[in-house]
Amino acid sequence: MLSSKMFSAICLPVALVVSACGSSEAPRIADYVIVSETQTGPAVSASLMETALVATAGDVLYLSVLGMTAEGVGVPPPSGLKVNWSGAPLAVVGDPDAKIPSAGADPAAMFVDNPARFVDLGADAVLGIVAPGTRDRELRLTATISGVEGDPQEISGVLDVSGMPSGNAETGRDVFSKNCGSCHASTGSGTAGASSVDAEALAADRRWSPALFAIGVRVGMDPACAPLEGAMPIWLNKTTANGFPLSTQDFADMYAFLESTRAVVAESNQRKR
Repeated sequence: MLSSKMFSAICLPVALVVSACGSSEAPRIADYVIVSETQTGPAVSASLMETALVATAGDVLYLSVLGMTAEGVGVPPPSGLKVNWSGAPLAVVGDPDAKIPSAGADPAAMFVDNPARFVDLGADAVLGIVAPGTRDRELRLTATISGVEGDPQEISGVLDVSGMPSGNAETGRDVFSKNCGSCHASTGSGTAGASSVDAEALAADRRWSPALFAIGVRVGMDPACAPLEGAMPIWLNKTTANGFPLSTQDFADMYAFLESTRAVVAESNQRKR
């Protein structure tokens, strides 16, 4: 169970509800809902209480609890609200006991906390989707809220998890060159002061699945839950030239590019023997 930091009272861009920030009187909250916001393009939020949100392996979601008035208007929760999350294990970056959940019959996901690098994310929790389930696609999450009038309340929501999109190596070459090339070179071979992320390095640890590549680079974590090098930016909230963070599709394309490079390197090495 993840014990989140206290939620700050801010307006959220929610598609299914209307924020009431700026009102001179504190609105009366009749209920609470879980809200998920993806960071893949324009802010897209959905209430998990209204409908199952479709997520894919490799996605990283911001989860928050939003207050709802009797009129169905979404408002920031009170400042004293505390939220405990359950439904997926917690992986704390840098914790030697932290583990990446394995794919199985049910969807694999993890709450992620990177105390040294997560600053002002504007969400109660960060959830990484590792893999869909072979038997069940639904991932049920529960938020237990306290610090408000009455007993602690539990609210639940469902994520419908599907597989990660296929990657395109040619597209990935361009995405990697534009966003990673200044430190890692356009082919991933590395530059002075930055480690190599070329295909051989990626292939050396096959725990770097496409989904974990998309999650780890965003949250600053390697397959052993150790932190990535300090100079590596947190791509979770870092914008690209188009004004938005890298999407799961972008990471699928970059992984495909690195995999294609690995095949070329392997063939070249074979010819040298």
